[in-house]
Amino acid sequence: MGARLAKLTRAPELVIGCRPDRASREDLTEAKLMAMFLEFELCVQTKWIENQLETTLKNAQFSSKILLENQIDPIYLITAHWHMLKAKKFLRKSCFK
Repeated sequence: MGARLAKLTRAPELVIGCRPDRASREDLTEAKLMAMFLEFELCVQTKWIENQLETTLKNAQFSSKILLENQIDPIYLITAHWHMLKAKKFLRKSCFK
C-alpha cells in the first residue's frame, strides 16, 4: 500500500521499525529491511529510516521531528489496522491532521 501511494503521489517515504525481539545488535532493523524491500523489489526509494523505536508515543515524536523539519504536512499514515488508532492519536498530538 505504501509503495503504491508513494508512486502515485511521489511523496517521500519514511519507514519505521526496530529490531525484532531476540535480535542481536548486528541484525537489521525492520525499518532497514522495509527500505531494502521497497527499493529492490518495488523500485521505491526511502527518504528516511527511523529505527529508534521504543513506544508508539516516542515513535510519533521521532517521526514528527523528521517530517516537520522537512516541511512534510499533510502525511499519509500506513500501519497495521490494530495499530492505526494509537498511531493517529499520537501523531495528532504532534501537530498532524
